[in-house]
Amino acid sequence: MKKLIDISESVTPKDLAELYWNMASDEQAEFYAELYEIAGSHKLVLQGLHIREDCKKHSSKALDGFQYMSSCAFKWYDGFSTLEQY
Repeated sequence: MKKLIDISESVTPKDLAELYWNMASDEQAEFYAELYEIAGSHKLVLQGLHIREDCKKHSSKALDGFQYMSSCAFKWYDGFSTLEQY
């Protein structure tokens, strides 16, 4: 399902989350490539640290969501590391 947003209004965190979640995984990969182009590696690391701290302040759901989504991106992750394991 595609969602159209009137850019003249502010996009809420819920809107952004729905847009991201409704993307196919290849579109999400493209999103991260674009984010890297915009920010670069150093700024992404710093932003990740800030996000983690704000998630901790916000709620356990926020921190869990951030950690679960991010954890499988690392080669050394001990849990499920390939789709074949599901």
